[in-house]
Amino acid sequence: MKRGLDAWVLTESSARELNLHADAMSPFSAFLSYVHSDHSWAERLAAVLAPTGVVVRSPLSGLQAADKFQHQLRESILASTHTLVLLGPTTRLSRWVDHEIELSTELRGEAPGAGLIGIILPSHEDFSRPYYDPENVPIRLHDLVQSEYAIIRKWSDTPEEILRWLEEASRRCQSARPEPSLGAAAQIYRFAWDEKLDAPRPHLDAP
Repeated sequence: MKRGLDAWVLTESSARELNLHADAMSPFSAFLSYVHSDHSWAERLAAVLAPTGVVVRSPLSGLQAADKFQHQLRESILASTHTLVLLGPTTRLSRWVDHEIELSTELRGEAPGAGLIGIILPSHEDFSRPYYDPENVPIRLHDLVQSEYAIIRKWSDTPEEILRWLEEASRRCQSARPEPSLGAAAQIYRFAWDEKLDAPRPHLDAP
């Protein structure tokens, strides 16, 4: 599988290595958005999805130039049918994750943005609860859940269950508009991001 910005991209050759037949290749592709400390969960999710034929992309790379990184990041997101946001203890504080969520909702010509799924990790304090606290997830993601564009689910090791999430998210992004509410926009503007969480990536210029 290819490495670099598009880590874990499932190419035709890597599909053959996994003994995937052409009819096993999925129409879905997923960009994984997460903070660096949750990288092991991203690897685990990529492994869970590998037998399904879902193309999986990751934002991490060794690129240092912010302009090249952001361009390739945007291209990677726009090439994906879905964005899966891995929700760990500190994800809410990441400005890069917020940026990736925003990029995911961009229209693709006449087509809608990516299906958007937040996945609460076992390391998250809300994993053991029957609900999630909006104060524990990214502001923009919760706002998109409220507008019925996005969904939030708890971590699963079952490929079939994740495929059902992808199908549901596809339906939602077709019927809902991803415009942020005024309240969420104001919160995001004033939010105190933790820049240390995004240290492996280039710095995002202040808006």
